[in-house]
Amino acid sequence: MTVDIMDIVLRELDSRGMLSYDVYAPFFVASYAMHVFNIMNKERKVYWESKRVPNLRLHLVFIAPPGGMKSYTMSMLGGENVGVFHNAGIEVVTRQNMNEAALVGTISMQNGRPVTREGEAHHFANGIIMIDEFSGITDALRSSFNNQMDTQLLAALDHGHIVKSVAGGNIEYDTNFTLWAGIQPARYDIQRGLGRRLCFLVNVPDEEMKKQMRRAIWKSKNIRNSEGEQKKLSEIIQMWSSGFTRIQRIDYDDSIFDLYEELGLETYDMTSYDRIILGYHLARYGATEHIVLKVEDPFLKRMITL
Repeated sequence: MTVDIMDIVLRELDSRGMLSYDVYAPFFVASYAMHVFNIMNKERKVYWESKRVPNLRLHLVFIAPPGGMKSYTMSMLGGENVGVFHNAGIEVVTRQNMNEAALVGTISMQNGRPVTREGEAHHFANGIIMIDEFSGITDALRSSFNNQMDTQLLAALDHGHIVKSVAGGNIEYDTNFTLWAGIQPARYDIQRGLGRRLCFLVNVPDEEMKKQMRRAIWKSKNIRNSEGEQKKLSEIIQMWSSGFTRIQRIDYDDSIFDLYEELGLETYDMTSYDRIILGYHLARYGATEHIVLKVEDPFLKRMITL
């Protein structure tokens, strides 16, 4: 039985009174699908590029001013006890600020012996890390004491292989965490190649949207969360994602490349678009043995051409 998890999640968010639930949330659903598929693909080696198994995570950064729905959206998708993907098979955690040592890990000397502190990228190697205010990371990039932060963060978000040499020894591991983050426009400062590893969502509300947001907040009063419904949703999501193991081959139709040509995409943007398309297909149509990807679905076409 095919499970349209995209429709299920969007209807759930609509029932919560979430404004613009069909604009931003689909990217998080696609990202979740790619997170699950990436872990499976690393193990089963179904999809290849240039004779290598690529890292297919879709990292998201939501750019919006205070009150622009970035924290609310992430809470509705992954927040503890309320997020649709919370307790659905993949660990989703929320963090605020992080320096290089907290992200990657560090080795310190205690009583003459090296002691390794595990970083978040290692501890949640197969999870999703939500950072409500990403400026804590970008500020750390510019700090002199985080002189390895840019290299380690780029590696963590790209191929996932971390190698760090410190006085007490070496830290080396692979991570597959997916990043969901928010940042305010005034604090937006993505540099040193970081932007090429991220997919950006932007919401700068005008006066009409602010009115709609006020109405949505007002109407959301006394909309209760049912523990039984939450559990059922989690079970459906786990059933859907477990079906990814039946995939044997994935092909991108040439019409997708024609669309990229029409849009004039930079080469480094093509990977994010590829992942949105595959993630959307998995969320909307589920997994089959042979997946042929196209951009015929009007909803998907809107997502990648807005």
